Amino acid sequence: MLDVLARPAGTVAQGDNEMINTRLLAWLHRRAGRHGEALALFERASTATTGAAAADATLGRALSLAGLGRGAEAEQIARENRKTSTALEDLFVGLVAEDLTSATPRPATDGRLEDFADAVRARQSAPGASALAWYAFGLKQHQAAAAWFEMALAWGADDEAAEGHVLATLGLGDKAAAAALLAAYTPRYPRLARLTLTAPRTSNGGRSGGGALAKAEKARKAGDPAACLRLAVSIAGAEAALLKGWCLMDLNRPEEAALAFNAALSGDGKTSRDAAYGKSLAMLRVGRSFDAVEAAQSVNQPTERRQEVASAALAQAAASSFEAGNYAGTLAALDRRRLLVPEPRDLMLLRGWALIHTGQKTAAREVFTLLDRQLSSRETRAGLQELDPILIVDSE
Repeated sequence: MLDVLARPAGTVAQGDNEMINTRLLAWLHRRAGRHGEALALFERASTATTGAAAADATLGRALSLAGLGRGAEAEQIARENRKTSTALEDLFVGLVAEDLTSATPRPATDGRLEDFADAVRARQSAPGASALAWYAFGLKQHQAAAAWFEMALAWGADDEAAEGHVLATLGLGDKAAAAALLAAYTPRYPRLARLTLTAPRTSNGGRSGGGALAKAEKARKAGDPAACLRLAVSIAGAEAALLKGWCLMDLNRPEEAALAFNAALSGDGKTSRDAAYGKSLAMLRVGRSFDAVEAAQSVNQPTERRQEVASAALAQAAASSFEAGNYAGTLAALDRRRLLVPEPRDLMLLRGWALIHTGQKTAAREVFTLLDRQLSSRETRAGLQELDPILIVDSE
């Protein structure tokens, strides 16, 4: 794809050029949903780099493992390295939150929940606080649940956290306080008007945690998406369709996954949102960027999810344009993406080469100089040498 990276002018050896490509190609594989290929490259890069480059490769390893359905391994890597970067800490929070709100959470051993709670506070993560709240609620620890729900709402959580706050307060036996909370929350979250202050629902969005659905989810957690799929296809309902979609994604069958996510759109609020999100990821994996964005906008998604899908779609469009030799299109997609989220190092490198190909050498030099000052690497030095062929590039 990035032929120019394999043939910079000057004195860079062919073996060095191969290493220049490693992390950049790994991230591009990751963005395209080719998690196995990305993992192999990230593992290779993590053994050959140090400092910020090593942290970047570690993040890529964890994300690729998560994309392959190996969530426990991904979580362990993120947990062990969470202090090295905020991105790894955010990933640790996201992975544990996903597990805690599932039908069959993994055992809370070896200080896992304590580390998670510390990371949630450090990042002020609303989804993380909500996950802890529902987990505590499921254990009938209503005081802790109410406190975490209140914290989640202070950090911008949605109506599910408000509902949880009401139900946890009701679980403490204070019906008057629960009614007062319900009255306060309903104007902001109209859905709560249908909530009755009787028996609290179960944790994790109302799932019981038993039966065939729980067995299917357990199989997925164990890294056996085929077994998960066999169980899920025999179960009716939106939640089963949602799980079927995730199993199909784990099996790298995104087009079938999109159909399953479509069926899950008929579910309740959270199920419908997760289904639309899953469909967006499936569309991204098959290169249908615009369909991915449309799916993300089909339901009321949190802002961070909409931004994630849009930025991933634009990154994919930039990479596809580069591969097709449409360097102006690459820059246009990157410019649009940069309006949504900061530009990561791999896409800044892509921008630098696109600028070179469009003859914008001054702008390209600014990009590669900035990157080289932040972290001098084979990639940045190769870009600078392409602009100035007499520059001698040292090997790492």
